[in-house]
Amino acid sequence: MGVIAALLLASGHTTTMTVPLWAKVATGLALTMGTALGGWRIVKTIGHRIFSLTPLDSVASQASSTAVILGASLLGAPVSTTHVVASSVVGVGGGRRRWKHVRWQIVREMGIAWLTTIPAAALLAVIVLVIWRVL
Repeated sequence: MGVIAALLLASGHTTTMTVPLWAKVATGLALTMGTALGGWRIVKTIGHRIFSLTPLDSVASQASSTAVILGASLLGAPVSTTHVVASSVVGVGGGRRRWKHVRWQIVREMGIAWLTTIPAAALLAVIVLVIWRVL
């Protein structure tokens, strides 16, 4: 929503950094669809594939994730909840000298995906902009 508000402000379509209702609804729908279509795959990866969590591990992971996300929210810092939760699972997996139980291949694949997402999105945006300007 913040990106949409910034674009509206930068393009002169609004004079304030407020998020219009249509942007809130569209963002909510996009997040809902993303979770419905791909959410369970993420849940399965974080909950089972990185490290086999016990109920106590899950509580520790969620408590630390909550603390980080709440702290970031209070500071106004943007954080990815998926990154925070996945990182907390790796931390719980490494706790009590259990680093060998963490499935590092899965962690590596996630890290590569995280590192390539922003440049790939930027490249796609450039391609779409060039096509848009030509048409």
